[in-house]
Amino acid sequence: MTIECADDLLSPSSLPGGIPDFAGVTPQTCLAALREGMKRERERWDVIASCPEPATIDNTLVPLELAGAELERAESVFFTMTSSVGGDEWAKAEEEIVADFVDHAHAFSTHLPLYRRVVEAAENATEEEASFVLADYIRDWKRAGIHLDKDKQEELRSIDRELGAAEQAFTKASVTARGCGPRGLDAEDLGPAAGEGIRADDGSVTLPLANFTTHPALAHIPSQQARRLLLEASLNRANGTGEVDTRPLVAQIATLRARRAELLGFDSFADMVVDGSVAPSTEDVWTLLTSLGQSAQRALASEEKVLAELADTPLEAGDWTYYEEKLRARSFSIDSTDLKNYLELSRVIVDGVFYAATCLYGVTFTPREDVAGWVEGVKAWEVRDASGLPLGLFVGDYYTRETKEGDAWMHELVSYNQLTGELPVIANTLNLARPAEGEPTLLTWDEVETCFHEFGHALHGLFAATLYPSHAGTSVPRDFVEFPSQLNEMWAYHPQILRRYLRHWETGLAAGEDVVEEISRSKSFGQAYATLEYVAAAALDLAWHTTPVHDLPDAAGVEQFEAAQLARLGLDHRLVPPRFRSTYFTHTFGGGYASAYWSYIWAELMVADMEDWIRTGPLCGDNEGLNRDVGEALRRGVLSRGYSRAAMDSYREVTGREPDPRSVARRRGLA
Repeated sequence: MTIECADDLLSPSSLPGGIPDFAGVTPQTCLAALREGMKRERERWDVIASCPEPATIDNTLVPLELAGAELERAESVFFTMTSSVGGDEWAKAEEEIVADFVDHAHAFSTHLPLYRRVVEAAENATEEEASFVLADYIRDWKRAGIHLDKDKQEELRSIDRELGAAEQAFTKASVTARGCGPRGLDAEDLGPAAGEGIRADDGSVTLPLANFTTHPALAHIPSQQARRLLLEASLNRANGTGEVDTRPLVAQIATLRARRAELLGFDSFADMVVDGSVAPSTEDVWTLLTSLGQSAQRALASEEKVLAELADTPLEAGDWTYYEEKLRARSFSIDSTDLKNYLELSRVIVDGVFYAATCLYGVTFTPREDVAGWVEGVKAWEVRDASGLPLGLFVGDYYTRETKEGDAWMHELVSYNQLTGELPVIANTLNLARPAEGEPTLLTWDEVETCFHEFGHALHGLFAATLYPSHAGTSVPRDFVEFPSQLNEMWAYHPQILRRYLRHWETGLAAGEDVVEEISRSKSFGQAYATLEYVAAAALDLAWHTTPVHDLPDAAGVEQFEAAQLARLGLDHRLVPPRFRSTYFTHTFGGGYASAYWSYIWAELMVADMEDWIRTGPLCGDNEGLNRDVGEALRRGVLSRGYSRAAMDSYREVTGREPDPRSVARRRGLA
């Protein structure tokens, strides 16, 4: 079937597994479907609000949960096309629809009759899950300003429209800035990293930038000058020294968010975000970040001496990962370049990621060659549980494209919906370099971890079993959504799973047992650098969103603000740049993780403690917890529950305890 009109996008798909039909999708069709979906949902809100009967679960909560089903179908297709395909036409469509999205959200957040109806239903509710969901609706309404007068609500709507447009512009500019890597580099200076760049007619190489600061190629470039040029290009992107300048957008977004929080009665935008999180307060987040940063700084001081001994020149920023790689080669029997030959993408996915899920949860994966994605090369698998019943579809889009957004993510093409019987269609998206024709896709170890991480999100979506779809799967607080994904990374290191997927791409021979053991014990290698670069970025995010509006800098002061904040917090280090600088920090200034980049580390509090429980708890068994008992406890207690109850209640059901705050430093080898 080819998409020809808006109704095609608003109706359930008839394709295998219910995956949306992307054939012939155009920006114009998507825009028409989105607007029609919004219109229908608003009409249903009015019907619910005007019902003359006393408010109940059946006449209020259930129809409210179903009111936006058509809009969600159109949104999933639109998001997939704008983020995974991209290009000028889709970017223009995003710009055109952003105000409609803001207006639609405000139509809901200011719908006082509907709010009162939900409050009445909550007062009458007796079922535990329904009561929790209704209470969460009410909390969200209050955080969105339901009690503001009309003038302030209109001011809030104006701020949100401006904010949405600015965030969208930032994301688009950040994608463009990734193409501003150093040009004319000598292939010999780049060594093995030359293969990751674009060759010019004269033989010189251009290296596209990574989404984050420390480019993976820095670990393999033998020339210090070439490393310096690559890092400088990465750090200076979008700061006005080249063709892209996002500093005005950074200042604008931070100011708008501060004004928004003030209007809603919060001391800062960060306080507003933490209000709906697992973390108790902004102060608790600051304490965790600075404590970890100090631990990392102490570890870096001793590691710097070791790396300096390996270098033949004084260390510069950009040298750390290069000499750390030399230290790795000295400490382990296989270096990362050789290791890549044992990390072929399809084997990592099938014999690593999928195999671990089968061991834990009994689920099976069957390739579906008849399922088409949004671009050629997207892969699909049917997922069934241990009894053979279908759970949904899993879809993988693994390769980078010029107009595709950076980084990696999971999103739902179709969300689990117990009310309608729809099964989930879950996508994992990565940005791996596409190999030359006939060559294998070989991964770095970081990319292997990313595959396991994103599939942890996928399991959260596939195992959803809550009654109310708005609170199913990954629809949990931001600092809890990263818990299942980070936890799933532990299985990448498990010896049984490593033996399964760690095989030479050409010969099929397994890596030696010594390599398996080394990888299992290498998890904390390099964690001082990784911790500080992450903590520095998370602290910058939090600093932007805790600074009073009158103290925020203008565009010209963005870099000075960064430097001052990192120095104030003791998180600056001449050899360790933050994982993101503000001018390309899409996690925060593109939306999504705005003032919540710290949520990864708060989730790691639970991850580190849960890993201890898996390896030493009552269900551990004799295989370090890789068994169906552990998997069933995780699925029943956390992965299936969504946000049908307090997130920490789900955690405590599995472990029977609170997370140990010291566990993160121990997990990272920094204790």
